[in-house]
Amino acid sequence: MRFHKTIFIPFLLMLLSSCSLHTFPEGEVDFFPDKEKILLKIKSEKSIRSIRASVSFEIFFPGTKDGKSILHEEIGFEEGSFSANAFLVWKNPNSFRMEILSPFGNPYLSILAHNKSLKIFHVSKQKLYIGNFNKKTMGNLFGIPMDLHIFLEILSVLRPKLGSKFYKFDRRKGILFPLRKELENSKTFWIDKSLLMPKKVEVLLVGQKIDVHYDSFVKFNGVYFSKSILIRNPSTKAYMKIDIGELNSSEFGSIPSSIFSMDIPSNISIHRLFMD
Repeated sequence: MRFHKTIFIPFLLMLLSSCSLHTFPEGEVDFFPDKEKILLKIKSEKSIRSIRASVSFEIFFPGTKDGKSILHEEIGFEEGSFSANAFLVWKNPNSFRMEILSPFGNPYLSILAHNKSLKIFHVSKQKLYIGNFNKKTMGNLFGIPMDLHIFLEILSVLRPKLGSKFYKFDRRKGILFPLRKELENSKTFWIDKSLLMPKKVEVLLVGQKIDVHYDSFVKFNGVYFSKSILIRNPSTKAYMKIDIGELNSSEFGSIPSSIFSMDIPSNISIHRLFMD
């Protein structure tokens, strides 16, 4: 049997082409959905507005240029990490309370913030520290410069707030970039492919930035919530980590404003925090 050259050569080229396309796939990429779908999905999810929970709390703070932070002095560590169990309550947009417990489960350090005010009460030493919850104070206390508003946004899971035209999206890597990074508090989002929720957020502040990592997402009462939150200052390596324990429905109920007030004994010493 004899093949005609003009038929055989095109057939051979087609066969080789087919093999190269289907038998040996190379560089296949599972792209993310497009930018509009990503933004629609994230914005359609409800946000946590308040919570009460038992948590484990860990900080690492390598120190300050001006000496030790009061947390170094009062908690008793110099450079390294400190961890403890705590009771956490917060309510958007302006209220936060954390009761850090001793190894025996007793109140050890109370941290209370409302609007711009901050109070830290050392229970056993009967010392009250008062100041402002702002970037300067949080930088000196924890090595992470942030105000109360951005801190509560972090706890409720940061989300893009602007429209699609203000972002560009890398569909290969799943990164949502703001078009104007020079704006204060501009945020870059790394998206989790399975949940289509932020797993990492880079927040640009004035002259500084912080990284936020979210892990262990759960959907509770129709709301996606991260049970593990790591806030990190990449320039100093300081970090704060909060791991939230088991959730139940009461933790998402209404929180009375009285829980954010503190009864202070009269016979205590009062100290100012980093006042200008």
